[in-house]
Amino acid sequence: MRGMQATKAPWHEGAKSRTGALRALIPSAASPSLRASVPSCLRASSPRRRGYSFTEVMFAVVVLGIGFIMIAAMFPVALSQSKLTADETVAATVARGAVGYLELIADDTPAPGTVPPRPSTMPPTDTAPGAPAMVSPFTAIVDSTAGTMTPPFRGSWEAVCGSLILANDPRFAFVPLYRRETGSQTAQVIIIVTQARARPRYTSDDTATPGTAGEGNLQPRPVQVNVLKNAGGTGIHWIEFSPVAAFDATGAVAEGTYVVIGSDPGNPGTSPATPPGTFNGRIYRLGLQATETTGANAGQLVPNTWTFLPGNEYVPHPGNDGIIGTTDDWEIGDDAIAYIVGRENAGGAGTYTGTAQDVSVYSTFITVKP
Repeated sequence: MRGMQATKAPWHEGAKSRTGALRALIPSAASPSLRASVPSCLRASSPRRRGYSFTEVMFAVVVLGIGFIMIAAMFPVALSQSKLTADETVAATVARGAVGYLELIADDTPAPGTVPPRPSTMPPTDTAPGAPAMVSPFTAIVDSTAGTMTPPFRGSWEAVCGSLILANDPRFAFVPLYRRETGSQTAQVIIIVTQARARPRYTSDDTATPGTAGEGNLQPRPVQVNVLKNAGGTGIHWIEFSPVAAFDATGAVAEGTYVVIGSDPGNPGTSPATPPGTFNGRIYRLGLQATETTGANAGQLVPNTWTFLPGNEYVPHPGNDGIIGTTDDWEIGDDAIAYIVGRENAGGAGTYTGTAQDVSVYSTFITVKP
């Protein structure tokens, strides 16, 4: 029995034989039939990949360069706009404080018993009842014959000079003007908010009484103006500045300066006649200095002549029919008296430096105590 028993192969030999049989049934990975059946997206990629060409690299560099340049160009504009917004925010605060202070001190009662005698802080600025009120400064100087302030009406400089500079930020100050009719208990006030441009801050020297009108940086400077209609062509008007009497403040004029018409003589001898005072209180802001547009001097700057800043252009009065652009429009008179602040005085008559101090202008009405 023992000799007839079947001999078993070892277990590992059977496993090998079975594995070999199984392999015989599975095609080799190298088999052409298997390679053909595998999708190309699943096959191993070639170790050598195609790189970018020089043209593609250069194109990418150019595109990136243009993008960086555009981004870099935005920063100065954004910074400038941010500073302008901050300055105007401060200016609005200064103007509100200025209006409140002027309303607090505005009265029509002289104080002759004081030393020196004090006039009312805001006396009327018309020559007679019913005449148009002029715009007048707060100033200590009234003698127009000596080349100083004109017209000879003024608010009390002594009442305002100590409050013109912003106490918590002396870079900023305000310059007030006003106009008021005889018998009226209401006055129009115009506040030009300024910023020291050529120096870090304003000082007490700016509120000291100057020897000559215009030398004080926080007193309005008188100038004589003429609007040159269509001087720039295509409906563009220019404004020309000249001295008042012996005092020349034309050097203080600069881009961004506000121009407040103080006394408009009108055009009573023309047709249609413009009544005197029609443009009193009008406010304009200057743009670039005017340049000749035709002739041999084309492109050259026109002395003492400026354009109006867009949005602040000169517009005639509509006249009796109430429509601008018709034949009965009223125009500002020649040699009107105006007031400016403009550039800072550099320490002498007619000597100015820096850019215009003007930041913003505000106008409102206040009550004058009797």
